[in-house]
Amino acid sequence: NNNNNNNTVVERLHVVGSNDETPCISGSICAERAALLQLRFIPHMKRICKVVISADALHPLYPGMLCREFLSSHPHTHPDLRIVMAGSKCTHCHLDIRAGRQRDIGKLEAPCTNSSTHHHDWAHIKTTLSDIYPHPSPYTRLTSTEAFRMGEQFAHANTPEISDEPIEAPPSSNISNLSQEERLVEIRNETLLGQAVLAAQHDNRTDLHPIRYGAAVLFSDGTVSTAHQKKALEYGCSLDAVSQLVPSIDQKAKEDSPIYPTLLIQADQFGVVHPPFAVARAILSEHGYENCGVLVHNTFDTNNFLKVVKVKDLAPSAPDVGALWGG
Repeated sequence: NNNNNNNTVVERLHVVGSNDETPCISGSICAERAALLQLRFIPHMKRICKVVISADALHPLYPGMLCREFLSSHPHTHPDLRIVMAGSKCTHCHLDIRAGRQRDIGKLEAPCTNSSTHHHDWAHIKTTLSDIYPHPSPYTRLTSTEAFRMGEQFAHANTPEISDEPIEAPPSSNISNLSQEERLVEIRNETLLGQAVLAAQHDNRTDLHPIRYGAAVLFSDGTVSTAHQKKALEYGCSLDAVSQLVPSIDQKAKEDSPIYPTLLIQADQFGVVHPPFAVARAILSEHGYENCGVLVHNTFDTNNFLKVVKVKDLAPSAPDVGALWGG
């Protein structure tokens, strides 16, 4: 940050943030997002080099899904961004600085008594952003205008087979050279994708945001449920399409003969496939649906190459709640 008045250069090397909560816990903010927001006030910043997360827990805690999505969406991050999670206990001298241990906190600046370097070594884990938040939205780091243009270009190159026919709909011409098993899978994927695109059309609030999202889930009994994003003027109050499918998924799973989701697709009005966003990833992975298949773009280009992954692949290394209590 150049100061032209006194010709001095001020370099800010880091920002910090803390979590805060509201009575409605979904409105809470995590420490990572709190810190990232401060970066908007640092001019001429080139890129974020490292994120360090320290928690009031014996063991390191991975960031939550919203933290990961926010990091992935920031213009100054990159897939190889280094992320370090640290616990609150030194692996050498066992100094414990968890809240309520004021006696140990007072020793924080003292040298480690069991280390040759005299430096405390907090239990820690190192990873990268791409490792903990794979398959972000194809529109990541784009403005709404840029995302709309990309969607239009994609739709022009890839006209999806939009159909509300049953899953047994006939195959489209681009899969005529596949084996019978591959053809059936492709039929299922394209038909369910069409239903997700149709669901997106029910979002009529393009005055708030130009992208419409719809989602469709195929159950083990062959039935399908759909939903669309419900936007609110304050974006954080919006309901994403996939999360709105959860009540239907829960209801079927609780029946006398449980019926489970087998394939989930979220798409926009252009037919661009979007993996579930952070909230839906967390809900599905933490509530027993981690093995449900999810359609994603393997490569986002004019070839429209799609593949199926599982929910657990989209939410790796979930935060360990047991670590909060010393488990």
